[in-house]
Amino acid sequence: MAHLAEISRHWTRVARLNCCVTHEPNPTLHHCHGGSLRDIGLHKSAGRKTSDWLVIPLASRLHSGGPQGIDGGSITVREWEELFGTQVYFLEWVSRQLGLNVFTQAGIEHAVPGIPEVVS
Repeated sequence: MAHLAEISRHWTRVARLNCCVTHEPNPTLHHCHGGSLRDIGLHKSAGRKTSDWLVIPLASRLHSGGPQGIDGGSITVREWEELFGTQVYFLEWVSRQLGLNVFTQAGIEHAVPGIPEVVS
């Protein structure tokens, strides 16, 4: 499990990115869940986050505010992904922006195009 300071640094770096959908500044962080993550075999149990590494920067209205917020309750995760793109795609984008595979950091085997795999 990642150390709290390591996660805090990761969140700070992700928060410095603009919204991955609109490219607006000052995004909120969304813990990815359901939808395309389920498609790659990643499930979370009720009331639990998938991983603190699997966060994407979103404009507030696309996160929890407004009728198109992924966590706003007005639309499903699948509907949100159909409108804006998959969470897996945006996690891969975050990985490329930061130069590290966030899936690997979360303990998940998932190659990210453009990020070389680390060989142990």
